[in-house]
This record gives sequence, structure tokens and C-alpha cells, in this order.
Amino acid sequence: MKTSIILLLTLFNLIAFWSSLLAIRFWLGIYDRAKHGSIAWLLFGIVSVYMLSVALFPHIILHFTTLDLKTKYRVSANYIIFWSAVYTSFFAAAGYVLYKALITYPKEKLGKLLIEGLRTEESKEKTKLDIKKEYFISDLLKGKTLIKYSHKDCYENAVIELILRFWGELRNVVLITSYPKNLVYEEKLSDLLKIGAIKIVNLKVTEECVSANNNIINSSIYNLSSLQKALHNLPEGCVLIVELSKLRLLEIPDAEKLLNLPYDTIAFINHELGQTDAKGFNRVGEVVEEGIKLNGKIIGLVVGKRFYLQN
Repeated sequence: MKTSIILLLTLFNLIAFWSSLLAIRFWLGIYDRAKHGSIAWLLFGIVSVYMLSVALFPHIILHFTTLDLKTKYRVSANYIIFWSAVYTSFFAAAGYVLYKALITYPKEKLGKLLIEGLRTEESKEKTKLDIKKEYFISDLLKGKTLIKYSHKDCYENAVIELILRFWGELRNVVLITSYPKNLVYEEKLSDLLKIGAIKIVNLKVTEECVSANNNIINSSIYNLSSLQKALHNLPEGCVLIVELSKLRLLEIPDAEKLLNLPYDTIAFINHELGQTDAKGFNRVGEVVEEGIKLNGKIIGLVVGKRFYLQN
């Protein structure tokens, strides 16, 4: 009878021993592979260490000490009771970490949170704030800016990007363009036109005077003095975006006056025209595949991909 009890106890100790070894391997492996994600995995690993000690210590006391049988049982029982309280507390702490995550964070982000940990989320948030501060368009493009492009560049994407970003920073925009580009902008930016966030000036090769309809202004390319007077009445803080290539190509005499209006102004010009004098501009940038390169920074095409055109 005594022998069978000892054998049974030995069997249970062996099962507990190997199970605790596997638990240590798995939980600490998760913690390590998750690059120190949720602290719950580490707590489960510590619980497994205690499980291992509980399996080994009574077996050592019973088989490898010279104490009397009553003392062996008393020491083993005290040890098991004490460490059971300890590792149960750690087990409860791990459960609390998981429970708090479940009731605190959105379910769609929970898996990433448990695997990558809170520090990863904070790091990403910090990166987002840094990018937002660094590429605050209203500060980056304050004053007069000349942006060059070539005939291969779909620079309209960059124009749309700037307009959307300015709108996000609560800045009104006036875009001076011409046919057929105006049709593209009217289609892609129709929502902003409806709410009056932007105005599009369509320069026509006619002699007609300035006229307006639903935030779309039609003006003669040969009568920019009238347009200039009209633009003087814009509210403070407006941004002016001018497609300068056609005006330079036709050698319109009043074209430069549009650049001298008291607003932050961004002028786009095809540098292949050979008339890209940067005099009077605070900075010069260029259109690249990723967006606009300016002073070593890239204003990437990140807003509303559905707006953009194909090259």
C-alpha cells in the first residue's frame, strides 16, 4: 500500500515536472518572441517556475532526507501551501493584466497590444505626433514657394495633396488653373467646392471679364489686373496656389502680380520651359514620385488616395 502511494506520488510529480518545464518554455518563449510584449506572458512564466519547484521539492524531501515521516509530510505541506499562495497570486496578476486589456482597448487592436505591448503603441503614437508637427503644411509653406516639375510628372497629385492638407489645417485655398486641368480639379475636389473651402479660378484664353458661379471663377488670362483686384478681397489666412507654366509660356505681363498678393503662395512651374527664375520666392522645391521634395523633406502623397490621378 505504502509502495503504491509512493509510486503514484512519483508519477504525479513527474507529470508536474515535465508540464512545468513545457510551460516555462512556452510562456517565456512567447514573451521573448513578442519582443517583451504584454507583461502577462512573463507572469505566466514565473508561475511555471513555481509549479516546477512545487513538483520537485516535496519529492526531494520525501526521498532524499533523513527526517522522520511525520516531519517530511509537515515540511512538504507547509512548502506547498506557501508557494501555492505565491504562484496563485502571480497567476491572478497575469489574469488581471489580460482582463484590463480586454475592457480598456478596442477588440480590433487587442491582439497587437498583447503581442507588441504598450510601449510599441506609445512609440507609434509619438512617431505620429512628430510627423504631424514636422509636416504642418501651414508652417512649412509660409510665404512664397516655387515648385518645379517636368512633363513626365503628374503634378496635379501634388496640387490635390496640398489642397487637402490645407483644408485639414482649416485654411481656405484659391487655385488658379486653366483648361483642361480645371475640369480635373472640379471633379476631384467637388466636395470642398460645395462647402466653400476652396475656390477654383479658371483662366480662359478669351477677353471676358471676371465671373463667378458656385466657387468657380472664370477670368480672362489677358485681363489678370481685374482678377488681382478681386483676389485682394479674400479673407486673411487664405492660401494661393498658381499653375504658373501657361502664364509664363504665353508671357502674360501681369502674371507676376498674382505672386505678390498678401497670401501664402505656392507656384507650380514646368522647369523644362527654361523660365524658372526663383527670384522673389522664399524656397524652391520639386515634384518627385513620392510627392513634393522641399528643403530635404518629402511632403508625401498620404491624403485620400482615391483622389489621385495616374501618371
